Amino acid sequence: IEALRVKNYERRILQLFDHILVTCEDELKIIDKLVPEASIFKVPNGVNFPNKIEKTTETGHILMVGNFDHSPNREGILWFYNEVWKMVKRGCADSRLILVGKMPKSLTIFFSNDKDIEVAGLVPSLDPYYEKASCVIIPIFHLSGIKIKLLEAMAYGVPIVSTLTGGMGFEDIETIEFADTPVSFANAVQRLLTNGASDENEMKKTRQLIHNHYTWDKIGEDLNNIIDSLEKTISDEDNS
Repeated sequence: IEALRVKNYERRILQLFDHILVTCEDELKIIDKLVPEASIFKVPNGVNFPNKIEKTTETGHILMVGNFDHSPNREGILWFYNEVWKMVKRGCADSRLILVGKMPKSLTIFFSNDKDIEVAGLVPSLDPYYEKASCVIIPIFHLSGIKIKLLEAMAYGVPIVSTLTGGMGFEDIETIEFADTPVSFANAVQRLLTNGASDENEMKKTRQLIHNHYTWDKIGEDLNNIIDSLEKTISDEDNS
C-alpha cells in the first residue's frame, strides 16, 4: 500500500515539471512512462577523482562505504553479514570487513561482537580505506540510480563485487564481479582476496572511464550544456 502511495505521489510531483534530470538509463525509462510529455535528461552521479593512489601492501580488507541509516545499505550489509560473511571467513580466515559511513547505534552494537569487523563510521578522508581495500562490496537490491560508492571504487582502482542492482549501468566493466546469491557473492569475494586484483590494464581503463565521464567537472559541463540548450529553445519559442 505504501509503495502505491509513493508511486502516485511521484507521478503527481513529476507532472509539475517540464524538464527532469535522471542519473541513469533505467530511471529515464521509468520516468518517461510516468510523464511522457516531459523532456528528460540523463546526468549521472559523479565523484572527486583521486589523481594519486598509494596502494598499501595489506591484504584481506573488504570495504563497504555508505550511509547505513539508508534502508538499502542497511538491508544490504545485514544480508552480507547473515548470508555471506561466514562463507567468506571459511575460505579466507584472515579477512576483515571495514564499514565506512554514517552508522546507526543499533548496527554499531550489532557488529561490535565480531572482532573481524571494523565500524569506522564517518571519516575525514576515504583515501586510506580505498587504498588498503582488496575489494569493495555493493550488496544493494533496490533500484536507486548509479551508486556513488560504485564510482568511487572504480576511481580508486579497487575491484568490486556487486549485486546486479548495485552495479546497474556498468554490467560490461571487467573489474566488477556480479553476484546475486550468497554463494556466488562469497565465491567472488574469496577469488579477489585470494588471487588479487583484476588485470592492471583493466583497472587503468576503469579509472580512465571515471576520469573522462564521471567527475564533477565533466558533469557540470554537461549540465551547463543542457541548461544552455533549454534557454535557447525557450528563446526560439518566444521569438517565433
